[in-house]
Amino acid sequence: MKKAVSLFFILCLVAPSLAFCPPDPKIIPQCADISAIGIFLSDGKSTRKILGKLKYCCFNEEIMEKESLYYNRNRKEIIRIVPFCGGYEGEVAQFEISSAFLPPKEKVPVLRGIKTFVTGKKIKLGMSKMDIMSILGNRCVTETKKDNITKLAYKIPDPSRPECAAVNNSDFLDYYNEPEYFSEYTFADGKLIRIYFGFHES
Repeated sequence: MKKAVSLFFILCLVAPSLAFCPPDPKIIPQCADISAIGIFLSDGKSTRKILGKLKYCCFNEEIMEKESLYYNRNRKEIIRIVPFCGGYEGEVAQFEISSAFLPPKEKVPVLRGIKTFVTGKKIKLGMSKMDIMSILGNRCVTETKKDNITKLAYKIPDPSRPECAAVNNSDFLDYYNEPEYFSEYTFADGKLIRIYFGFHES
């Protein structure tokens, strides 16, 4: 049994794409969300478990890669899944959840088993700004407003915010071997209408 456990941890260290090991919760900053609908960032295994092989339906010119769109059960929400540029099959760099296109697009598959899209930190559309800040914290966040639109933005690291040293110096990015994590939460008339988070690749 001990040999099996040791082998698992060796795989986690030398071949994370084969055996995904969730990061120790102690190194995940409060403001960081790392999953949506059961799929974890950088973890192709969880993607395949939930969706099978990703169905790509549009092309992202910024990263020169195809990306995936899926509707929830009633087609009122849509999730955009952006893969890592040049990564292994199913490895996700970013998630974006928003209200769906009207009218619905026929080529976008429907996840009939999902009533509403929810992130790993239980964030979903329709929540209030206070809801989000109670989950992710009210420090180290940038807030912008224009008319009835409010946006909360978190970034790791954020060199412009020396008061966020504990977050900036965390082992979180080292674990994923990524240069920057970001998240954006957009509200209209006080209700969350867009969730966007993940890693900005170098």
